[in-house]
Amino acid sequence: MSDATKTPRADAKIKRLTEEVQDQLFRYVTTPEVTQEQGRGWLEREHALKVSAGSFSEWLSWYSARQRAREREQKIAALLDDERNLRPELSDDELFSKGQRMMSLLTMAEEDPKGWSTVQRAARDREDSALSRQKFQRDTIALFMKWWEDKRAMEIASSSAATADKTEQLGQHIFGELWA
Repeated sequence: MSDATKTPRADAKIKRLTEEVQDQLFRYVTTPEVTQEQGRGWLEREHALKVSAGSFSEWLSWYSARQRAREREQKIAALLDDERNLRPELSDDELFSKGQRMMSLLTMAEEDPKGWSTVQRAARDREDSALSRQKFQRDTIALFMKWWEDKRAMEIASSSAATADKTEQLGQHIFGELWA
């Protein structure tokens, strides 16, 4: 989880302000003629909140990154909506790949290494999930084939016992002492 998206610490005074107040402060302090010192003064006057220069600077960096991430997500969502409308035959995986490429390009253009790392991690996690699912499916089929040839397992499965009883008997037959 990136610093821009995780829940702020309880002692992060500025980050705990409402979204509306933070947005007002950000717009104020990013006006060319306004200094961070004036932004800190505004916080103290308007919200009785006194913060150090370091805390204010850290918040400003965090909020800027957060804003860039939101804008990036909105751009990508709009582009993917357009792509979905233009090419409805695209699968979810194909759209996801396009979104990943777009996001990678935007984070590189913005020189945002943390954002780029997050994008790459999401792609890797998706691939890992797909590989795990494929492995599970193959392993399940291999086990089915093995159990299909097991005469005792077939007798239990084809019996007229209730499903819960069959499950218990098959569990004991297949897993032995490990069945609990």
